[in-house]
Amino acid sequence: MDSACGAGIRAMLTDREQVTFDGLLFPGRRVLYVGEVAERLRVTIQHVIDLIDEGKLNAVNMGGAGRRHYRIPVEEYERFLRSRWTANFPQ
Repeated sequence: MDSACGAGIRAMLTDREQVTFDGLLFPGRRVLYVGEVAERLRVTIQHVIDLIDEGKLNAVNMGGAGRRHYRIPVEEYERFLRSRWTANFPQ
């Protein structure tokens, strides 16, 4: 099931951009692992952690006692994509 955020973004894109954007989504998922996001965006795991630490990508820390085990809600991942996508493809 696609989220409303993903559907709203797809409505703004050309066919060529649509194919690229759809490849970044995780249909049917509710929570993502840092490694999955890093792989999909083709960046390092440390870069995703840095985005979380900088407040640019919201995540939930499931670790305790100083450990970091982040889970990223799909809605937050898609919000992050939308913020970056619209910056690169202004209307």
